[in-house]
Amino acid sequence: MGKTALLTAVVLGLLLAPAGAKDLLPQAPSLDDLALRGGFTEETGLYMRGDLGASLQRSGTGPSTFSSGVTGFHQDSFDMSRASMVGIGIGYQIAEWWRMDITADYRVGGDFISHVSYTGGSDVYRTDVHSALVLVSSYFEAGSWFDVTPYIGLGVGYTRNVTGRMTIADNGVHGGGSGQGATTNALALSLAAGLAWEMSERIKLDIGYRYLHLGSINTGALMCTSGGTPCNGGSQTARLSGHDLRAGLRYALGEAPRLMSFAR
Repeated sequence: MGKTALLTAVVLGLLLAPAGAKDLLPQAPSLDDLALRGGFTEETGLYMRGDLGASLQRSGTGPSTFSSGVTGFHQDSFDMSRASMVGIGIGYQIAEWWRMDITADYRVGGDFISHVSYTGGSDVYRTDVHSALVLVSSYFEAGSWFDVTPYIGLGVGYTRNVTGRMTIADNGVHGGGSGQGATTNALALSLAAGLAWEMSERIKLDIGYRYLHLGSINTGALMCTSGGTPCNGGSQTARLSGHDLRAGLRYALGEAPRLMSFAR
């Protein structure tokens, strides 16, 4: 074989080798065919929510205007019974990990009970309390795990606390009595945590805990059967808070946002 023929064979071999190698190697997958588990989408949208719950309420010490001048007066305790609640709201999924909503709750069923003692006797004051609450809340969501999304949230808002007619049970010199109701408007603060389970593309079951600071409650003017001071015209004030357990549904009004899914 001459030099010219040999050179021609080498050139042809080099040209044909990539084509042969291409046939031997597996075809590279298309990026469009890759099933990426855990990629965030950019979908956002409105949602509505409805909630039911129960609250273990707590009250703190506040001033009693009728305590002045009472010999041996002592505020023994403030107690609050459990309350029930119902709420509605509307929210927006701003980003994959961040959403906000505004909710309106009505809380009812809690009784405020105050025990006081003094030289010569003691009193028990009792009244019912209900509250209307509006909160603007922001939530951080940490992805979806087996279709369950954990979250934490903070809220700020306004509450209107209303006390009903008060009854006074006396064990001493006052002979019992009663008092008028009162309304108190206050700043409300919340701290929340919970889990949301994706039941369908649009519906999520939301179960969570929420701590609420509800400002204060006040009683109206009190009137003791025996008349006179210091009971008549007095009132009581107490701080109010709640440990809430809530369950509700969130319904996406538009395209349902999809968070990072670590297991499907």
